[in-house]
Amino acid sequence: MNFYSEIDNLSMYVNSEGGFVESLKDTKVDILYPMKKLKQEDGSIKTRGGIHSCMPNFGIDSTGKLKNHGYGRGFNWDLLDKKENYIALFLRGLEEYSNLDSYLEYEIKENTLKMSLTFFNRDNKDLLIAPGFHPYFKSENSYVKVNGNTFTNEELEKSVYLDGNELSFETKKYKFKYTGKNINTFVIWSDFKDDYICVEPTYNGPSFLDSYNKSPFNLKPKEKFEFEAILSWEPK
Repeated sequence: MNFYSEIDNLSMYVNSEGGFVESLKDTKVDILYPMKKLKQEDGSIKTRGGIHSCMPNFGIDSTGKLKNHGYGRGFNWDLLDKKENYIALFLRGLEEYSNLDSYLEYEIKENTLKMSLTFFNRDNKDLLIAPGFHPYFKSENSYVKVNGNTFTNEELEKSVYLDGNELSFETKKYKFKYTGKNINTFVIWSDFKDDYICVEPTYNGPSFLDSYNKSPFNLKPKEKFEFEAILSWEPK
């Protein structure tokens, strides 16, 4: 089900199927690369654009038990609350994560988008989590400058990892800034299949990957974990 939010000059479409933000516009100008299906070189079709959550894992799970970026984008989320500028969704887990409750919230106001994930462990055992958000930004000729630095296409295709809990970056038309809660690693990436750049806030990056140098968060029984990313922007 699609939900539309609008306040002042901002508008946002959220799809409960996958918990996607399909589009985000400021004065009718795309802030995000809007979600669409793109044909790949091998003939397959992949969804690109918008924003999706990565949960319980960001990136690849070395055990093979979880899909790349987890299961959140593959299921329909239940609607908990809806206001003119806000939407709250809920999803129960599956298999080993069947007792992980996940709450997803999006809120727009004053050139700002707040994205949050809250997890509650109903299980009697610890659960590993390392969440993130995966936004696609509209960018002319795949231009992005992060903290004043630019990157080669080769670097971006392999992913650039930056430590920190805040990040400033810019595309051709906008200056952006991330702040939030329990963010400590940003991932910059593009596969150059179209004109987008992904600047992704995460907790400990792809830490479900054995070769990565950080570990997931150990969520104990009856405990909760909050992950929040606040994105603000202004025209250049």
